[in-house]
Amino acid sequence: MFVLMFEDGDEVVTGLENFAKKHKLSGGQISGVGSLADVSIGHFDWKSKKYKKTVEIRQQVQVLALAGDIAHDKGRPRVVCHIVVAKPDGSVYGGHLVHAHVRPLLEVVVMEASQFYQRKYDHDSGLALLRPEPQVIGRRKIG
Repeated sequence: MFVLMFEDGDEVVTGLENFAKKHKLSGGQISGVGSLADVSIGHFDWKSKKYKKTVEIRQQVQVLALAGDIAHDKGRPRVVCHIVVAKPDGSVYGGHLVHAHVRPLLEVVVMEASQFYQRKYDHDSGLALLRPEPQVIGRRKIG
């Protein structure tokens, strides 16, 4: 388990992917709470088979929930997270986290997977779906 503290101005998705690459994570589960100041949230459009940005928030918000995973896609770690945030007036927004910048702090827990997490393209949905499989990473057999 890793506990990460993101500070003011840090970009969340890139920071998590860089952390996973640096520590050679086989995969993992992510959860977090804190505050952000710049958030883009999207949703998957079934007809176009693409993610579309649906909400852009350019003010400080509280992170009520951040949940996702780290899996390998085309040879590199990729983060997929869903997020729920609240504005100061109590309005709540949620969906697929496209990007976000921290203000002032975000606490994230990463639980490393005991097997290799990877994403494989699924033609029917148009998504790269999580497909954990036993793999060898370095000298360690995972799974």
